[in-house]
Amino acid sequence: MRYKAKPHTTRAFNEALRNSGGQGTVMEFGVRWGRSFVWFAQQLSIRYPKCRLMGFDSWKGLPEETKGIPVHRKHAPGRFREHRIHTEIALNDLGIFTKRVSLIDGWFSDTLTDSLKGKVKTPLLFVHLDCDLYISTIQVLRWIDSLLSSGTILVFDDLKKPENSGWGQRKALNEWMVETKWKCEVHEHKKIYMVT
Repeated sequence: MRYKAKPHTTRAFNEALRNSGGQGTVMEFGVRWGRSFVWFAQQLSIRYPKCRLMGFDSWKGLPEETKGIPVHRKHAPGRFREHRIHTEIALNDLGIFTKRVSLIDGWFSDTLTDSLKGKVKTPLLFVHLDCDLYISTIQVLRWIDSLLSSGTILVFDDLKKPENSGWGQRKALNEWMVETKWKCEVHEHKKIYMVT
């Protein structure tokens, strides 16, 4: 399997790490096969030895969407289920499953705790949100809010066009931007936002 993030994601990742001096934490929400996660881990092991990487996944596929929020049939509960072992094997084969690289198992509603937040090495440099649904995305955004700083880059893998603002990641982003003190500006690509 080829481990590589999408081109716009790799550019944003490299910019975030380069601008930070390479110290802090990178997070991915929705690891699945580990294609981008393993690539992030490779980059950190080679170029950014002072960074941490955290990956979050239930390994049970997508959760049920919030009642009343539209959802595309491809985002049915249980879709995109994958086994954690595939990502572990890739990390181990490459020799990069270290203390700086961690996988957190479970639904975001169960794992995104204040206790875990207290263990995150700040600043939070880069966040890859590949969690498709409104419910998952709003849980992540609310949890990372206090970890953000000016310059953090957020990449929304499944962000819909502004005219589709009533569902998915777009709805979550719009709601969170009303709730938070942070401002987010489109940065280089329509799915990439920089926190200001």
